[in-house]
Order: sequence, then C-alpha cells, then structure tokens
Amino acid sequence: TPGISDPGFRVARACARRGLTVTPIPGPCAAIAVLSASGLPTNAFRFVGFLAPKSAARKRFLETILTADETVVLHESCHRIDAFLGEMLEVLGPARVVCVGREVTKLHESIKTAALSGLVPALRAGSLKGEFTVAIAPAGFEL
Repeated sequence: TPGISDPGFRVARACARRGLTVTPIPGPCAAIAVLSASGLPTNAFRFVGFLAPKSAARKRFLETILTADETVVLHESCHRIDAFLGEMLEVLGPARVVCVGREVTKLHESIKTAALSGLVPALRAGSLKGEFTVAIAPAGFEL
C-alpha cells in the first residue's frame, strides 16, 4: 500500500487533480499490521509517520499525547529506538501500554504489547535492529 509514510501521495494527488482514478491494492503496511495485532483500541487512531530526530522534539510530541483518547501509531528508526523507549518511559510513565513491532511484514517480525515498565527492559534485552513501528495506547488504557 504505497502512499503511507512515503512520497506516493504525490502521485495520488496528481491523479486527483487531473480527475484520474487511483485504484488501491492492499499490501503490506506495517502501521496497520501493528495496529491490528496490538490489542490496542482501533476505533480511533492517528498515524504520525516518523517523529523528529531530536530528543527534545520527540519529548514535546509525547507531552501532547499524555491525555490522548486515541491510539497513536508511528515509525522509529533503529538508530533512535533505544532513546525513544526511554523518552516514552520518562514522559508517558511506566503504566502506559505500548505495542512495538520490529521488522513487521518481514521474516524476523516481532510484535510485543505491554506496559512500558515491562516492555522497555524486554526490548532492550533483545535486538534493536531493523525497522520499528510503535502504537501508543490512549491514556488510561489497560490490557
């Protein structure tokens, strides 16, 4: 499903401007795959793509979703995932439920959902290589 977190939307926009029909063919989409397997609410969610590379900007973003009533889905790079796990723990707190997917739709896929207090140490004990998709539960959500 090109067009999700890539520049494919430009092609779809150009077609729309010219009155051309775009026919989507569903395919692998890590954001939707993680959301559907996460156990988190899917009735309302927001996909935000990749967050800013700077820690301060990521923390500011996390502060904006402290009281969110929707699931927030995003991508994070293997180069920043360890720092981002710590930032989520610091800003959102240990009870916040999060799902982290690694290498989703690929051979070495893993998807884990838990409160940050247990999820962060478990992830840090394993491999933090590959592409990551993170789904953050709404405030107050419990497994």
